[in-house]
Order: sequence, then structure tokens, then C-alpha cells
Amino acid sequence: MEMPLAWLANELSRTGIGLKAGQTISTGTLTGMLRPKAGETYLADFGPLGSVSATYS
Repeated sequence: MEMPLAWLANELSRTGIGLKAGQTISTGTLTGMLRPKAGETYLADFGPLGSVSATYS
């Protein structure tokens, strides 16, 4: 089974459109998309799998 993002990349490549550096791709969200600002930190908590954070500069 092909994953949604892999399918999108392959399909756009096949049609000659392709993906471009800097594009934002979302395979699904319940909260909307936010454009991070310098100095902001985002945290994603995946329960028993752990968490990840990113601070933008």
C-alpha cells in the first residue's frame, strides 16, 4: 500500500508538475496549519511513542 505523501509525489512527478522546495504538504490535520515565526517552539506529543519539539529561528 502506497502512503499518501509518496502517492502525491509520484503522481505530480508523473504529470510533470513535481514538488518544489519550500512547499508545505499536509496529509491531514484537525487544527489547521500555522506558519511558524522565529523563536516559536512547537511540541507534538504522541503518547507512549514519545514526543518531538521544534524551535524555529
